[in-house]
Amino acid sequence: MNSTHNTPYKLITSLFLSIVLIVTFSHELLANNKSGSSKKAENIIGHLPYMESIGAYLSLSNQFLYDENQLPVLTSGSELFIPSIFCQTSRLEETSTMQMEASDLSDQFFMLIDQDNDLCLTQNHESQLAWFALDPGENEWENIKAWEDLSTTILDNNIYLIPPGTSQQSPYTHGLRIPESAIGKRIGFTYSPITATGNPNIGYPIKVWDIRYFFGQDKYDSAGYPTYVNEGKRLEEIPLNTSLEEVVESPSRPRIENLIMKGTFLTGFQLTAEYDFIANSENEFEDVSRFWWGEVGTTEIQAYFQNPVYLSNPQSPVLTIEDVAKVYSVSVLPIKKESRVSSGNNSTYYVVGNTVTTTSENTNNQFTQPSNISNLKFSNALNIENSVSATYIYEKGDPIAEDNSEYTWSYIDAQGVSHILASDKIIESGKVPDSPKLLLEQSGLTLKLDMLPKDQFNREGKPVSISDNIETAEFIAEPTVVQLTLNDTNSYPVSITAKYTSGSDDITLLGNWASTDESIATVDNQGNIRLNPSLSTEAIGSITFNYIGKTVTIDVIVDALPPSIRNLKLISIMENGELSLFENQGATYDFDNGGKLNSNDRSTYIWRIQNETTVIGSGVVVNSGVVPFPSTSSPIYHSGKVVVLEVTPKDNFNRSGDMIPIEGTLEEVNGIEVEPTPLEIKRQTTAQLRAYALFDGGRKFISPIGIPALDGTWTVNGQGVSISYSGYVTAGNFLTSGTITYRYKNFNIVIPYTVIE
Repeated sequence: MNSTHNTPYKLITSLFLSIVLIVTFSHELLANNKSGSSKKAENIIGHLPYMESIGAYLSLSNQFLYDENQLPVLTSGSELFIPSIFCQTSRLEETSTMQMEASDLSDQFFMLIDQDNDLCLTQNHESQLAWFALDPGENEWENIKAWEDLSTTILDNNIYLIPPGTSQQSPYTHGLRIPESAIGKRIGFTYSPITATGNPNIGYPIKVWDIRYFFGQDKYDSAGYPTYVNEGKRLEEIPLNTSLEEVVESPSRPRIENLIMKGTFLTGFQLTAEYDFIANSENEFEDVSRFWWGEVGTTEIQAYFQNPVYLSNPQSPVLTIEDVAKVYSVSVLPIKKESRVSSGNNSTYYVVGNTVTTTSENTNNQFTQPSNISNLKFSNALNIENSVSATYIYEKGDPIAEDNSEYTWSYIDAQGVSHILASDKIIESGKVPDSPKLLLEQSGLTLKLDMLPKDQFNREGKPVSISDNIETAEFIAEPTVVQLTLNDTNSYPVSITAKYTSGSDDITLLGNWASTDESIATVDNQGNIRLNPSLSTEAIGSITFNYIGKTVTIDVIVDALPPSIRNLKLISIMENGELSLFENQGATYDFDNGGKLNSNDRSTYIWRIQNETTVIGSGVVVNSGVVPFPSTSSPIYHSGKVVVLEVTPKDNFNRSGDMIPIEGTLEEVNGIEVEPTPLEIKRQTTAQLRAYALFDGGRKFISPIGIPALDGTWTVNGQGVSISYSGYVTAGNFLTSGTITYRYKNFNIVIPYTVIE
């Protein structure tokens, strides 16, 4: 049989002894170059290491073709490994994670024996392992009994070789990614066992030409190099590898696109996975994809072909209470079942694609949606003493949905606290039962209607709400201003009326009354306002009425009293009770501004003669509380008469009070005097006679004013002179003499005169 690759394992028998010598020499050189401990002395030849059992395993992580019995089929791209992790099993100090992860494989896959107890080399065995494509040629595989019956092609291109350590089970040996050139052939390998120490430390290569089986070498009877080639033989079948025969062409893998969930996402219902199955096949096929449902994060790890637990239809299990409040997931492993011609036979295969997962959060899912509410609105105004209606549109999320929505009427107070008025389920779809009657106490607050869309399955939609302000009542005070005057002892009632669209209410007794300044005015709980009796000045204050957070203010204005005077009295009274005409101080009084702030005395006065229209003095006081006596001669004219002083209280704000009179008798004239007496006057000159009224306190010049009844009268008794009413005497051209008589009241006086040169 011709080989496509010339290997040392095809030399003729006659050269076998030479090979043994060469190998022996080579092994001795290798042994002499090794370091480590061994039971063999450096100059003693020990036993060759051998493989009691070895086998290849197929990595299923990238395996996507299986036969009709659902066993893996080798394709281009399939990955094979030797579990060299068992090289460590004799090193107790190296019980590593990799050993633990190899627990799904038995040590039959790699059982190296050294009769001298030399340990397996835990380094790279890359040069000890070779992978081959095997071709039986004209023979049937059933007739193959040995490596030499096959044509072998070594697969040593690094493109196909998987570095040691890529698989945790193969830390020291490289794996094989089967190339397309191996299609139609089987895969085999050779491996030379190697120990870390010993002489020799490399055994004869074992030749595995049927990877469906474990292979093993014979135990050596003696040390040194045997005279036969220990190529190994088939042992028992490997259960995992029974289907690993010829490599077939890698099929086009199916895939899943547009995976979504459909259905009613509620307990008691099932969901359905809906997707597009892309077969990538020209042959007839059947979609036999597998499904795993559950909480997110639990399905993908289960989605592999070898898992015996799966669902073969796209429906989920019935959703239960355990699924509530969880994100649900479905993972789909795309599998197509198709017929393919292989080795002239029509065979059934399962072609596996990559797992696809979606969750219940996928926005493309077609769940029967919860129902919704739209166009929620109030039907009438939010007026006091009225109920409010509302309507809405119920949008079914499911054709079989029935309106089981819930509503809540509430109002929100001034502090933002919500108070429920009514809450229940809808009776008639599209119409919200009326709210309770709105009360005056809710004036100006916010009325809110909350709706929770629901159906008969208690599926809840998105809550919706509307709100608006309740009618604000107008609070009207009557009166709005209370005007008081100092010393007022009366009570003044104020009433409050709440007015709104449909009526009004007297709320005087419902709210809280308060005074902003009780030193001005007080108020009782019925709205009666009283002046504080202690208040002595004009003031402005207010009374407040508060009800349901709304305040009404009533102004209180306290006016001052009119100005007034007290204790008006005349001064300069003589012992006889008459008013002195000498150094008269007039009158004094006490001025009261009536509590007017910044008010000053501007009182007016009049001195008049009783029962006459004659006024002898008047004016505005200069000094508060003092009325001056007339400074003119007028009082002299009325001596002995009763004089009346009238004082009218006034201030700088032109306010006036009640006039207060007081009267007294002017001092009587005791006599009269005229000067000069006698009178000498030169002719053709003028001289004045001055008349004086005599009083107890002295005399007063009678200043003539042209009224004889007041001035007195002058009479000339003789020739040569004349006299005016004011007492001026004019002499003529003649020298003469005579008398002049002056009459005043009841008094007469004669004054002699002489006209001289």
